[in-house]
Parts: sequence; structure tokens; C-alpha cells
Amino acid sequence: KDPTDPEFSHTYAPCVAIEYDQQGIIWLATAKKGLIKVNTHGTIATSLDDDITRVYTPDTLGINITKKAVRDLFIDQNNVLWIATEAGIVTYDINAGTWATITKTSDNGLPDKSIYKIYQLPDGTMVFGTSRGMAFKIGDHFVAYDELPNKTVYSFFYDEAETGQTLWIGTKKGYATIDLTQAGTAYTGLQTQQFEAGYGDTSISQAGDIRAILFKNNIGWFGTKAGLEQRNGFRDWNSFGPEPGDVFQFKTRMPFSSLDHYRFNTTKGHEDQAL
Repeated sequence: KDPTDPEFSHTYAPCVAIEYDQQGIIWLATAKKGLIKVNTHGTIATSLDDDITRVYTPDTLGINITKKAVRDLFIDQNNVLWIATEAGIVTYDINAGTWATITKTSDNGLPDKSIYKIYQLPDGTMVFGTSRGMAFKIGDHFVAYDELPNKTVYSFFYDEAETGQTLWIGTKKGYATIDLTQAGTAYTGLQTQQFEAGYGDTSISQAGDIRAILFKNNIGWFGTKAGLEQRNGFRDWNSFGPEPGDVFQFKTRMPFSSLDHYRFNTTKGHEDQAL
């Protein structure tokens, strides 16, 4: 926001996802304020000279992303923009300029209309995390799996160079893996291996709410609601999170003075006598 020129610079809702397309345009998804398209004209840094456009879905589309919560954004290998919402999936073909939606029906196999995560495998297969399991999109139907620590799926990771043909799945209460060696093109008949309540892969200690998974140089990084977990190998974990003595900030829009009092409840504390 540019406070010196409020008409030029709008105040937007919280950003929930960022992607960039094949033309180098940056796309930002806001929670309930539509999409923001930013053209930086080939520069690395953004500035007030950028072309910033708000993008809305057509009124006739059926899913209004200014009224239905947006959870994720993904641009696939064909330059198609996929939007995960609480009411289904919205797609926008950037090259053709066409919109479409995918919602749960009685025969398409999508587990639920509430979508949290969108991912794409190297063979082009789209994968979706929903509130009732995960699903591979095969043609015009879905192959779903819900044998997971929790049916709410927040994250995926797949990289053959790092972890072979294993798809990692982060859920609300733990994680799971699927061996895709025999997936073929149908993705049917696959088995999930679940890790929860200590994860089976013990010594991971923080919340099971896994929002992100990344492997680099064979080291796994799991972003949870409580902090960051590092997986060095089976049953070999390190936890990173707030510890006694850590500094945190409390921000408020309301003015306050030294006469005001705030109470914080914490599981750990640290007292510093130095003033």
C-alpha cells in the first residue's frame, strides 16, 4: 500500500498463495478479495511502476472467489491457473482466457468440494487435498484415497531425485506416503502408509498439523502449526520452535501506554532481570 496515493494503492486481504506464469506474471490469491495480477516488466523487484490488476471470476461462473474462501493457487505445465476454494476448484486458462469450475458430483469421484491443496506430478497428473481425503485427477474423474492419519489434506511433496517414487502427504494429524511405482496412468489400487500419534516415525514432537513438506539433499522439512521439523532419516528428527528466551513481537493497531496491562499464557517462560 502506498499511503501517499491511496487511490492508486489498494488495501487487499491477506495473501494465501503466490505463483508466476510462463510469461513471468505474478499471481497472488487473497482470502476473499479475488486475484491480484502483477506485471513487473521483467524486473526482479516489485515497485510502484508495476502494472497491478485485480482479477475476478465471471458472475456466471458459479463460484465467486470474493465470497468463497480461497486456500491455494497453482499454475500447471500448460499455463492453466488452478484455484482451491471452499466450494470447489476454479480454473483459468491464461493463454485462452477461459474460466471453468470443478465441483463435487455423485459420479466424478471428487471426495469433497472443500479444497485445501493443489499439486502436479511430473507426468502432469493433478493432485488435490480436500477435507475428506486426497484425489488424483484422471481425465474427467478423480481417484480418491482417504486412508490417512486425518482426512483433511494440506500438503504434498514428490521428487524422485530426493525420495524416489514416493508421494508425501501432510494432513491435519500426521503424514502419509504412497509408493507410486505401480501407479501407471490410472493411479488405482495404491496403498498408503500412515504416520500419526508419534507418527510411527517417532521423535517428531510438534503439532501434527502439517502445512508444508520439502526434501532437500535427502533432509526432510515439515512445516507444522507449532513450528518446523527436520527429518534426517527414519526415527531421526529435530524440532525447531519457540524456546524459553526467544523474542517475540506483540503487534496491535490500538494505541496503548505503560499503564496498560496485557496477559499472555504460555507453556514455557523466561525471566530476564536485566532492564
